Amino acid sequence: HYVRGSFVNLRQQEETSDEQQGGEDEDSRTLPLVLKSLHSTELSPPLRKVIAKLLPFLTYGQVSQSRELASYFVQYVNVESIGISEGALNSQSDSGGGNDSILMNTFVETAINLPPVSVCDNLRNELMKNGFVQKVRSFLTSDAPTRPPSWSPALYPKKSVSSKTSKRASSQRKKASSEEGEEVQNKEEWRRYFDRPGSSQAFKILTGLCSKHTLTQLLLSDITNDEEDKTNQRQAGEAGNELDLLTLCHWMEITSDNTASNIKNPNGILAETLLDALKEDNVATSDKIGALRRKTRDRKKELAEERRNRALVGMSAFGKLAGAAVEAGGAAAASSAALASANSIDADESSESNRSMFASMFSSLLTAPSSSSSQQPRTRASAAAGGGSAVAEPKAQPAWMAEMEAMADETGATCAVCQEGRTLQPSELLGLYAYVKKVSLPSSQGGGKGDIDGTVVLLSLPTSFPSSLKSAGDAEALFQKARDAAKALEGSSHALSAMSSAANSITGSGGGRSNYYITTVSAGNAIHISCHKKAKAADRNHPKAPKSEWEGASLRNSRVTCNVILPMVSSKTSKVPLVSVETALSDHNAIIANTLGARPKSILWNCLHDVRFLLLRMAYGEALNVDCGGGSSSSNFLLALYQLYSADMFALNAEHDESVEVSRHARGLSAGFLVGVDVVDGPDFNRHEARSKRLERGVADAAPMAALCSILFYNADSKPYGNAKETHDLSGSQQHERKAPPPTRQWELYKSKFLVGLIRCAGHRHSLGLTDSGCVTSRGISTVRKNVEKSRSFADWSGGSCDDAAADSPSSSTGTAQTKVPSRRTSMIDEYSGALRPMLTLYAVFNQLSKEFVLGEDDGTEESSERLAAKLESCYKAEDIHELLEIAEINDVGHVVICKYFEKGATS
Repeated sequence: HYVRGSFVNLRQQEETSDEQQGGEDEDSRTLPLVLKSLHSTELSPPLRKVIAKLLPFLTYGQVSQSRELASYFVQYVNVESIGISEGALNSQSDSGGGNDSILMNTFVETAINLPPVSVCDNLRNELMKNGFVQKVRSFLTSDAPTRPPSWSPALYPKKSVSSKTSKRASSQRKKASSEEGEEVQNKEEWRRYFDRPGSSQAFKILTGLCSKHTLTQLLLSDITNDEEDKTNQRQAGEAGNELDLLTLCHWMEITSDNTASNIKNPNGILAETLLDALKEDNVATSDKIGALRRKTRDRKKELAEERRNRALVGMSAFGKLAGAAVEAGGAAAASSAALASANSIDADESSESNRSMFASMFSSLLTAPSSSSSQQPRTRASAAAGGGSAVAEPKAQPAWMAEMEAMADETGATCAVCQEGRTLQPSELLGLYAYVKKVSLPSSQGGGKGDIDGTVVLLSLPTSFPSSLKSAGDAEALFQKARDAAKALEGSSHALSAMSSAANSITGSGGGRSNYYITTVSAGNAIHISCHKKAKAADRNHPKAPKSEWEGASLRNSRVTCNVILPMVSSKTSKVPLVSVETALSDHNAIIANTLGARPKSILWNCLHDVRFLLLRMAYGEALNVDCGGGSSSSNFLLALYQLYSADMFALNAEHDESVEVSRHARGLSAGFLVGVDVVDGPDFNRHEARSKRLERGVADAAPMAALCSILFYNADSKPYGNAKETHDLSGSQQHERKAPPPTRQWELYKSKFLVGLIRCAGHRHSLGLTDSGCVTSRGISTVRKNVEKSRSFADWSGGSCDDAAADSPSSSTGTAQTKVPSRRTSMIDEYSGALRPMLTLYAVFNQLSKEFVLGEDDGTEESSERLAAKLESCYKAEDIHELLEIAEINDVGHVVICKYFEKGATS
């Protein structure tokens, strides 16, 4: 006969099994063969670990196979030796007696990596029946200290934290000496327990065994429905004076290292992991563990409240709090008497000081200044009897209250650390936490820099003033400004590359070159640059959990990922030292350069491209929080407004620090665009010429940037020209002559032309097959657009026929969108609605931005961002294109004209 479980007789066991179970599946023979192979010392440790993970699956969920494998756990796993390292096991095997140790290490790996699948449930049941689980649990709970660590006060009840109720000094000294000795003993007990080898392996074994297995979870949690079992467990615990596993794990998870006593808790995370595994998919264990953690959490709140009260008592802003209550009269006397009677009761020192503090505060409020301590308080009856002969003396106001009333209320953005802004800290520079990423766009997909920034438009304009524009009184002044910008660009490297790329795109050759941009999003959280530097140093030097700069910044940024700080430069930063502004901008530009991989040629244009992409992303309804995990429309509009303030400063610096063409180019772009719109709509325009093709396509591509530059540079208040009204017919002819346009409020005067350009842009992007801004993280995935519409609550425009949409639209019932065209043409705008929607939304945003943004008037920037976000949301919720036209205030434009310009843009 053979001994069950002996590897020496595994072959004999296999033959006997074959004789008894002849005809059964060959799978039942696999497990003994694998176990026999483990007995060989020729297998490398990595291979043995692989086999250890496969062992549970070789039982095929059969009870007999699981029972057999479980018996080997009991036979070969010595719980007291599970902490032996792999190197020690190999040395034992070399000495000739290490086979059992090697097998023990294999079964330990099996238990640790036991997957939570149904195939392994029978093995878990058998390990419970043969006592293996109980043996590992007893190893952890045996020799564990019966009292919590003395340096974790939250684990002690309130009455045990301090004992200061004794009235005799001698008894206090004896008690203090006794407590000191017990504390030293407690620390030594926990030091020995923490240093005991094998504990980490035991925690891992129990975690693997109880993962999603209800019976094991209930066993380890000492939860049973049998009253007899409960009584036996309670008696066993009392007799052995052992902790239950849940309490022990909770003590360890809540206890940190004691650096002063050089005590380290290496298994705190493992204990917490075990408790989380016991809670998984088990209501009973979750309730029990939750009760333990709740009790400790409540105790922590009590300790924090006590520390807060002690700190308030020690504050010197209120003077000597206890003395103030004794010296006051009137209502203070009552407060003092109540305090004296309360002090006669044996109570905690913190509560006494707390009562004294509040008594002194209220007594200072209720007491009138008087040198006579015998003055009686006046009542309503005595005041009426006096007949008004005595004038009531004014009550004295405490100094701390006067100081609080004198403090100004903080408005606008506040620092995430000190909670102060530019009202209380005017000399400190604020910045916005933001996330910036790199964007790559090929020139053939609307990514050419010369097309986007209007270089192609300026260089494609006629060299002399066209005769077709002489009827417009303002066209000549705009043309001259555009020509000045074009002359500044001629011969520059940027102009040469832009025109070459434009020529290639028209002829169809090339166009595959990628252009690199950045796009920035923000959650709207501000911070002082100085506070960020201090927090950065504190995070880096944290003794227990050091963090990198942006890891700590993300916590202050409402757990939203960030990698840059945008300095909030505006008229309100006049009191900030110039050195601080330059340093912050230098740090910001360094991060931008690292993101792009090279220093941008122009800081101004880099900023303008960033704002354009941000507005374009919102116009397309893309979820901005996919990049960093947070950020609303209002917070990103706030970012855009401050980026425009920075762009104005960059434009001023460009006149001195950069080439002269940079500033002239940016300031002359809107003028060149407006002239280009008139030229391409003129009667003499031949769109088949190469120069004309470049101009027409350039007008479409540069429309968003031209509108942005117009609002940035020419959006000042235009009160002197408030009576000059102009209505443009989108067919290209002006209804009446006007004087030369002033360089103020340009958008209001020419927004119809900007609308033409944006409609052309929509058609051109539609012809290129562009359905997003180009900044989507995973381009080409159809689910991205669906998720964006769901997150933005987009109204679905795909349902219903074109005629029904036109008939049911609000514009058709109210008559606000007048159009005298046949129904065949009216339905065409519904067919183009999907492609027109982003650019019409962008026009509505630009129109609202023109009302909100004025250089030098940045008061109420936060309110402006909220109004911009509200306008954007209303565009998102438009039921059809007719309602969108109303929201965008495009009420006097015919649908035929819109479709005409859309088709021109598509064929440009």
